[in-house]
Amino acid sequence: MVDFRTFRMKQVFLSICMIVTAVFMFGYTAAGCNKGPATSITPTETAVAKSAVTTQSEMKPAAKTSVSKIQETTTATMTAKETVSDDPFIRLDDTLDDMNIYFQKTWMAAEAIGSKEGYKYATRNGTFELYLYDVESDAYKAAIKNNAIALGDTLFPAFIKDGFALYFYDNATEELRTKIKVILFQSNLQEPQKTQSVKHQEDLLQFFSFISDGDFTLAVRQLAVQAAPNDAMSRQWLANFQSLKSLKVVSVEQASLEQWTDEWECYKVTLDVTTGEPPEKYGWENGQNIRWITLIPQGGGFWKISAIAMSP
Repeated sequence: MVDFRTFRMKQVFLSICMIVTAVFMFGYTAAGCNKGPATSITPTETAVAKSAVTTQSEMKPAAKTSVSKIQETTTATMTAKETVSDDPFIRLDDTLDDMNIYFQKTWMAAEAIGSKEGYKYATRNGTFELYLYDVESDAYKAAIKNNAIALGDTLFPAFIKDGFALYFYDNATEELRTKIKVILFQSNLQEPQKTQSVKHQEDLLQFFSFISDGDFTLAVRQLAVQAAPNDAMSRQWLANFQSLKSLKVVSVEQASLEQWTDEWECYKVTLDVTTGEPPEKYGWENGQNIRWITLIPQGGGFWKISAIAMSP
């Protein structure tokens, strides 16, 4: 038989134990919730917040560095494009880069030929040397007279213009020769500030100079799109110029001045030519020929030939 008094004592003891345990657990939980900020954060929110803080801390410096590099690169690019160097060789380098002509540039002992400065350019299509002279120097005057660079008693045939001497190695392709001569002769490396407004007659005389020197391809390149709109027309002009055995400019006169604009000029040019073709083929006669030439600005500040006519 169970003693009732003993049973009650056990119940009381168990109740006391449960109360003590409950108080202890409540105190632990309360302490945990009250620790730190009063705002409650769920475990999921805590993980997201932790991740966000870590990302913010790790990514901000990297983002700042990245933006800084982009800004520096953009600024450098804009400066390179917008600033025109006073150094003609640097302008040549920039032009070659723009034309995707890759090169290795080597400094040359220019004083050995009486030049101020010179460099050798080695490209995939051949090698050339370019020298800059004092135009008043005896060495440059001799270069003009001989159409050559003088190294001691040895002469190296070269193209001489505007204080420059351009010499091609035998390995230079015709394509490279044409491109470099266009850069040197059609652009003025000595005067970066030259604009369309200065002496367009020089562009006209350069055109005829190409023909008289036998640089017929360069002469065709001096034609505007209006005169040579396609390859077929360019080939016809090339054959026309090649028919001339000699050409000399006798006189140049400004014509139709009342019609001149900022984008159109006309000249009356008297030429002395010799040709092996009959007049009916290309219109040239041996002796003096008069042509009316119109020029327009086209590409890079140059004025090109838009029309060649036998009458005004």
